[in-house]
Amino acid sequence: MIPVHKGQGATGREPKDATRERETIMNCIAAVDENWAIGRDGELLASIPADMKYFREMTLGRTVIMGRKTLESFPGKKALKGRRNIVLSRNPDFTAQGADVVRSVEEAVSAVSETPAEDVFVIGGGSVYRALLPFCDTAYITKIRHSYDADTTFPDLDSDPEWELAEEGGEQFHLGLGYRFCTYRRRNDKVRTCHELIYTSCLSGFPISSSESLAVPRYGCVFFLDLKKPSSAICIVNFVTAPKKLLY
Repeated sequence: MIPVHKGQGATGREPKDATRERETIMNCIAAVDENWAIGRDGELLASIPADMKYFREMTLGRTVIMGRKTLESFPGKKALKGRRNIVLSRNPDFTAQGADVVRSVEEAVSAVSETPAEDVFVIGGGSVYRALLPFCDTAYITKIRHSYDADTTFPDLDSDPEWELAEEGGEQFHLGLGYRFCTYRRRNDKVRTCHELIYTSCLSGFPISSSESLAVPRYGCVFFLDLKKPSSAICIVNFVTAPKKLLY
């Protein structure tokens, strides 16, 4: 049986869990339609007050990571108040008042390396979701029961064996539009290989790193990625079960 959200369907902040692995770096949050579409022409597909409230409750006082276009879709093209804003942009000349700008996936990951995992949320757009989803283990998804004409999508977690629907709230309505709050979690037995992490992030179009290698912490391990040979054999140092043992 799938657990159901209490209250209005949005659970708000989850209590911090000291046992949660620090190697899990971030979460993501999005509203999707029946085809996992999230927007068109830089705009959201629907404006649902309860969803806006849910987003605000989940991210207020926390760190949000977004792309330049997402930032520019906000009122006045200004950073969100009450949050640490990190903007991932390929444009070397781009700056944003009230936000930290990073140029690569590595820089984005590094920027939140000291932040508790439950306090980091990826908030869009499509290419940023695809770039950072490999570093997320929880996705807070508002599923809208409608199919829109859209040009931007979120990865379909229902068809991804690495993810499972962990919680599903009851259906609610706004002006006749049905929606529900869902929580997806990455299956612990579906740890990606190193080259899969690189390949998935590369599909976003964002640079992985400015260097030739990148250490990616994940599930108690550090994946050492050779950016010149992403498909080559890569060793993993497991700090949980074998602090000094190399696993091949």
